[in-house]
Amino acid sequence: HYVELYRDDVALIGHSGLSKIEYFFSISREPMPPVDNPWSLYVLPIHFQSSVKFLLLIPVGALVVAFFRSVIGIPTFGTFAPVLLALAFRHVSLGVGFLCLGMLIFFGWVFRKILDSLKILVIPRLSLIVTMVIFFILAMNIVFYNLGQQKILYISLFPMIIITWTIERFSVIQIEDGTASAFKTLLGTALVSAAAYYVMGIRPLHAYLFAFPELLLVVMALMLLLGRYTGVRLTELWRFREFRKIKNKMTG
Repeated sequence: HYVELYRDDVALIGHSGLSKIEYFFSISREPMPPVDNPWSLYVLPIHFQSSVKFLLLIPVGALVVAFFRSVIGIPTFGTFAPVLLALAFRHVSLGVGFLCLGMLIFFGWVFRKILDSLKILVIPRLSLIVTMVIFFILAMNIVFYNLGQQKILYISLFPMIIITWTIERFSVIQIEDGTASAFKTLLGTALVSAAAYYVMGIRPLHAYLFAFPELLLVVMALMLLLGRYTGVRLTELWRFREFRKIKNKMTG
């Protein structure tokens, strides 16, 4: 029950060349960190701790993606796309994130179709799509900010490369496997991103991972178990339901 303003002889605020300065305090209740442990993550600078918490959540999100892909059988655009999208959604909320993601993929897909007619190489095409995504995000920032939606400004945290790669994969899957398969994979990516968003949003999980980062060994152990899983995926039970009906008739 105390507020630490500064330590030793270091001044709380120092300034020069200013006639007036204003400041305020924001106080919240948090567990007392182990300041006497030099190997604790709590000894890191405050402004760096948020980055460390961000890194600690990535393996948890990867575990969620591995579970959905290996056990349930939901297709996604890669492994880390749902994880990074879920982390970006934490800044703008899930609904706004899905809206922005859908708009980016749609306009990116249209732009990619236009580039197909130009018959350009892959690397320049991806570079053009990245530039288009950045332009579109800047436009959305200006439009929604003028409409009073300041939270939309955080969409600049969206992983540009992942979105560009998602647009490219969406177009390739549409060409190779059809539109239905492309939208199925896109829906699976959104679903897994939502699941990772809620799992990584558990506040006790943040506190325990930051206080005991060795818990990542448990996450690694769970990943090893998933890596040894050879059972039937849940979606395959629905996919091959007709064979089950035939088997039941034969045994009956």
